[in-house]
Parts: sequence; C-alpha cells; structure tokens
Amino acid sequence: MNPDPKPTKRIKATAKDWQTMRWHKLTQGCRLCGTRDRVEFHHIVGRDLGGDDVIDNLVPLCPQHHQAVEERKPEASLLRDHLRASELRYVFEKKGIVFLNRYYPPWDEDELSEAPAGTAPGHGCHGESGLTHPARLTAKRGASLSTPPNEGEGK
Repeated sequence: MNPDPKPTKRIKATAKDWQTMRWHKLTQGCRLCGTRDRVEFHHIVGRDLGGDDVIDNLVPLCPQHHQAVEERKPEASLLRDHLRASELRYVFEKKGIVFLNRYYPPWDEDELSEAPAGTAPGHGCHGESGLTHPARLTAKRGASLSTPPNEGEGK
C-alpha cells in the first residue's frame, strides 16, 4: 500500500489579500441572517484541516452563527444550502463530498418537521425563534433580487 501523498502547503493570505477579501465578503453581512453587525470570517475547510485563506473558502457569519457552525449545530446544515458555486467547487476540489457531508450535513427532514414552519431548530440569535430555511430566507430578503417585478406594480 502506498503511503498518503504529502499534504500541500496551506495558502496564507497577505495583509493586502485580507483587506480585499474583507471588502468583498463583509459588505454582504452574515450569510445566514443578513446582519452586518460584527461579521466574522468562517473557513469552510478549517485551517487545521488544510483550508486556505482564499475568498472561496471564507463565509461571512455573525458571531452567534459562527460559533454555532463551529460547534456543528443545525446551522452547519443551513450554511451548506447558502454556499455559492465557487465555494462548493473549492470544497469539492480540496476535500470532496465526504467532507461536505460530514461537516455540513444535508437538512434533517425529521428535525425540520418538528420546527415551526419555515424555521430550523436554532439558538434564537438576534431574537429569532430559529433559523430561516434557505428558500424562505431568499423570499424574506427580497425575491425582487431574483424575480423581476411585475410591469404594472408600483404605478
């Protein structure tokens, strides 16, 4: 049996790289709740697991959601549904689907059925009773971003 190949070195961002990434990511607010208050970076593939300091491995989260995702609470499943195509591609290329399923498992339908409609069990950050399901979050943030308004509306 051949030994595992030597792991590649982790890419570490320079101060200028961090400044650029902060501007791109932090202006978006928390990926899960949208708040712009004290947003932090979460490494999708953790640094301790060889994750790089690159824009496609970083997701902006508020402190409450960051801690919950790090502790693998249900928010980790919710985050999976909010990863962008480039972020998913990074995870697949770096670690594969097994990693994604282990650290960011798919929604548990049984767990969802016990929660109030449109929410997943959560820690109640920002005074909410739970987490908003991705489909409802999009609608909550304004479906007008993805769906053009009716021609006659607002006249």
